[in-house]
Amino acid sequence: MTLLLPREHGAYGQLLLPLLAALGLWGSPRPVSWLIGLTAVVLFWAHEPLLVWLGQRGTRPKRERGRRAGWLILLLLGVATCALFAGLKLLPRGLWWALGLPAGLGLLVLPWLLLHKEKTTAAELLVAVALSAWAVPVLLSKGVALSRSLQLWLVMVELFGVAVLGVRGLMQKLSIGWSLGAAGLGLIGSLWAHQLGLLPEQVVVAMLPTCGLAFVLFLARPGPRYLRQVGFGILAVALLEILLLARLG
Repeated sequence: MTLLLPREHGAYGQLLLPLLAALGLWGSPRPVSWLIGLTAVVLFWAHEPLLVWLGQRGTRPKRERGRRAGWLILLLLGVATCALFAGLKLLPRGLWWALGLPAGLGLLVLPWLLLHKEKTTAAELLVAVALSAWAVPVLLSKGVALSRSLQLWLVMVELFGVAVLGVRGLMQKLSIGWSLGAAGLGLIGSLWAHQLGLLPEQVVVAMLPTCGLAFVLFLARPGPRYLRQVGFGILAVALLEILLLARLG
């Protein structure tokens, strides 16, 4: 059976980087943590066969691979359902709501997909927020505090939001200034939250590389042919920010 893996390379980072950070930071993962991670990965995988089955990859792929895509969707949804129910048996009932966070955000993406609007700026930002949200239930399943779980998500959301706007600016779909503005607002907001005692200093520091990325993109204004290099830059910034967050201990 054709694997029909997702084509959107940026989306892999938006899911896997926060997920791996959640599994690796602040304690060892528990069996339920791996089950939640498996659920996230399998549901993400189902995206591409769904597009093929809906005909959004073209009429020929639908004609040639539509039936196989349909069976693959059923298989992946079955695996995700089994992993989810197994995870719910191990996860304390008081934390079940956390699984609704990424699941609910993911459902909000569906109308954009069905209306062929998934490539709009708003939809891509929503996808980034939804995919990175899987880190929250994984961290909570390890016994990590809610505040720290949300802090990791916040840092990843700021990075991926700025990255989405930056890449769309690179592709000349909007002004590159949006990326710099978003980074600036994120930094100002985090500093304000720190003054109010809502964010520790390390989290504010962890957001600084995102601002540096936005500033470099604004000054350099690379063209579409530098998309790969920008992607590696985003990956490097994400890894740096995860290392900075690890200092929270």
